[in-house]
Amino acid sequence: MPLKQQKTNFKLLPVILLPLILFSYTLKSWFHLQDRLNIIKSAQDKVIQEKEKKDSLERELARVQETNFIEKQARDKLNLGKEEEIAVILPTLSLSPEATPTPPDTSANWQKWVRLFL
Repeated sequence: MPLKQQKTNFKLLPVILLPLILFSYTLKSWFHLQDRLNIIKSAQDKVIQEKEKKDSLERELARVQETNFIEKQARDKLNLGKEEEIAVILPTLSLSPEATPTPPDTSANWQKWVRLFL
């Protein structure tokens, strides 16, 4: 009897192992699929960011190519002007960083009161 029971155990072994193997492969495939989906999502996010950056750069290019911008840059950075304009150069003011000290008042108190009220 023990020999027959061993045979039934060997016949039962594939019935148990086959679903376990199939389940493990399915689980492994599911994890790989999730990884691939995450990679695709991050790539889509990066594409959206790059499109926004491209749009921003195109707007900046359009702004820079305007004649007003070019004239302003020529005036500000190159110190150029139009033919009929006259350039006026003003000297820079150099202010002293310290306030001018006031001399101490050495007059008598009664003289200070008189100046205050008169």
